[in-house]
Amino acid sequence: MSESTLEAPPVSSVRETHDDQRAPEAVPWTLRGFVRRHPGWTTTIILVAISLALIAWAGTRPSFDAYGWLVWGYQTIHGSLDLGGAPSWKPMPLLFTAPFAVFGHYQLWLWMVTSVTVSLAGAVFAGRIAVRLTGGTAAMTDPHPIRRYAPVAAAIFAGAAVLGIEDYMHYILSVQTDPMLTTFCLAGIDMFLLGRYRWTLLLGLLGALGRPEVWPFLGIFMIWAWFKVPKLRWMLVAAVAAIAFMWFGIPTITNGRPNISGELAKLSPRVLKHNRLGGTIGRFGELEYLPIWIATAVTIVAAIARRNLIVLAMASGAVVWVIVEIAFAFHGWPARCSPGESRFGSPAAPPG
Repeated sequence: MSESTLEAPPVSSVRETHDDQRAPEAVPWTLRGFVRRHPGWTTTIILVAISLALIAWAGTRPSFDAYGWLVWGYQTIHGSLDLGGAPSWKPMPLLFTAPFAVFGHYQLWLWMVTSVTVSLAGAVFAGRIAVRLTGGTAAMTDPHPIRRYAPVAAAIFAGAAVLGIEDYMHYILSVQTDPMLTTFCLAGIDMFLLGRYRWTLLLGLLGALGRPEVWPFLGIFMIWAWFKVPKLRWMLVAAVAAIAFMWFGIPTITNGRPNISGELAKLSPRVLKHNRLGGTIGRFGELEYLPIWIATAVTIVAAIARRNLIVLAMASGAVVWVIVEIAFAFHGWPARCSPGESRFGSPAAPPG
């Protein structure tokens, strides 16, 4: 046996780790890295910051109806919910104002920040839909400048069109629910185009708890999902049960009047007494300014020529929504093709 063998170091029983098997080194945190990895959280943080600044700058307070929703939340946690007076019953605000009421006088500020943040997010989802319909993010790498910048221009235009709805900022700053429902509907469309059908159902449910006009559209999606996405069936049944309980069960338990919402809606000063057909269509036409309607007409014509079924489906949805509003008008309910429903007060101060 050689001397070199006797003096050789012992062989380690631990297997040597190759460079390609080593754990990756921790990447230092940077703001740019966070934005790239978490675009959703980044957008939410920015929207909350904008909402806080906007509320502080404008010095606004809730409208009459919004104060009523805050009262519902307070009454709910104290077991004394009474829906017998204005505003007419809608379940969606209670999902927020009831848990917010646990925080006492901070309920007002929590509702204001939540409402404004969600409402402003409608422009974001409108932009996301526009980007997807103009080629998506892949088009932004196209060498042709028109195709490269088309999604960006479409997103800016779509977001501005949402925020440019007549008196939209008034309704946002008076923390009403209709701009929030606009966001829920747009987000639901965005999630459907992405194939995220659970989120589509959840957002559709939030919309349906805020407006019965959403029911036909959510119903169509539910029928489609029942056959195309069988794993959602239990969620679909739960959603129908939730809508029935929230809209009719809670009024029955609290006031013994399951249709109290419809009864109070007929007392609204916004009910059209004459020319219900033309008046409803006229209210719809007042939502946007002429350049938006011209761009809409051009888009529909182009969609017909290119057989863009997604754009045509959304345009058809707008027509169906107006038809539903016309039916409401003839039933004696207020046909609200406008974004808000405030009857008292103003965004500058609470009703006196």
